[in-house]
Amino acid sequence: MKQDGLGLPTSMDFSVGRQWSIAKLSKQTTESLMICCFIFVVNETVTALQMNYWRPVVWSIFWILLTSSLAILGSMASRARNTFALIICVIYQIMFAVINLGHLNMSHSESVRNCRIPQIDFKNCNNPALAHCIQTHQTYGHAGTCTADELLVVDPPCHAPGSEQCTIFSHMDTIFWLNQVVNFFSYAEPCCWMVLLVIRLEIAHQHEGGDHSHYRKTLKDHHDGPQAEALPQEGADQRYSWLAATGLLFLFCGMLTMTIYMHVVEKS
Repeated sequence: MKQDGLGLPTSMDFSVGRQWSIAKLSKQTTESLMICCFIFVVNETVTALQMNYWRPVVWSIFWILLTSSLAILGSMASRARNTFALIICVIYQIMFAVINLGHLNMSHSESVRNCRIPQIDFKNCNNPALAHCIQTHQTYGHAGTCTADELLVVDPPCHAPGSEQCTIFSHMDTIFWLNQVVNFFSYAEPCCWMVLLVIRLEIAHQHEGGDHSHYRKTLKDHHDGPQAEALPQEGADQRYSWLAATGLLFLFCGMLTMTIYMHVVEKS
């Protein structure tokens, strides 16, 4: 690659400039995992409180524990500079990100479908005790229809969505999509640094660090005496790159702001 790279300004051209050291990438990966895990946990907690009817709280607790475990595993692998563990962590991050986003889309589509079906069409809902409020095919909208509490007190209980759940859900599209973006980047950003760390450890011609990479071991085997001992143990530390984490934080703040605004409007 020529020094002029892609012909873009140096600040915009990713193909030129100084390479990050292994020490820098290791620290960046660890800090990125911790920051993105914290944002994910707070975001998932807000989602659980906001969508407690549509998404079971147990499911959110499961994702919080799973993501926290992955962050701990990735941090340990990064500090140990174990490429095998890093690759496993990347695979799990991608796999669970797909499952998480797929479940969110499924929950959203199920909620849209259920709110479009009249309450009377759900099992056990064509009950005379609900005649004063049950939503029928002639009822327009959810205003004045049965609430979830009214539907559950009949015997056998009716499990149709209540009027308050569907009214709130109809204004949640922005929160839903912001939640999708925050979840995606909270998985994707650490993956980026972990992949770069694996590349630097195993592929790029980096001499630094302990004997963690096959490249360094091979290089050490082909040098004798002072040359082998001269291979550096650590590269110079560099400042943290806040760009991706800051963008993720702004997206989360946008979702949190919309959630608070909706609650204020609902109460007023």
